[in-house]
Amino acid sequence: MGFVVMFVAAWLAVFIFYCMHERLSILENAFAFLVVLTLGINASWIVAEELKLVELTKDGLLYTGFILFRTVVLPFVVVIALNAMILAERATVALFAAAAAVASLVALNGAALHYDIVRYEKWNLGYDAITHILMLAVVYALLRLYRRTVYGRAAS
Repeated sequence: MGFVVMFVAAWLAVFIFYCMHERLSILENAFAFLVVLTLGINASWIVAEELKLVELTKDGLLYTGFILFRTVVLPFVVVIALNAMILAERATVALFAAAAAVASLVALNGAALHYDIVRYEKWNLGYDAITHILMLAVVYALLRLYRRTVYGRAAS
């Protein structure tokens, strides 16, 4: 069931991204996607393999669900949030988009915990929330730096 949940979440994230009105260009979306993908893979590797704070499942199908979350869901949810944040005219709307993205990612981490995709040794959902907030902030800052570099000082 864990694989099914992650597969549906991945499908839904891709579908929402495909259907939404994108504020960012194709290159900006690709840049954000690749940065999140790189950060997400490295963060999960450090937490699970190096620090041994999280134990991953040994079941192949459930592990595939973990890989789907790490390589599809996480980057697409962050890119959707970035598009919504850039599109927002007020800071409160941008903060709400970021909070919704973090809440959905933490809920999916909770589902992964429930379906034994991961087992927390010295970790919890609060740490997951902190890592997702930091990742969103870093990617937002890098995207602003990218836009300033490509388009000059006039870009937001």
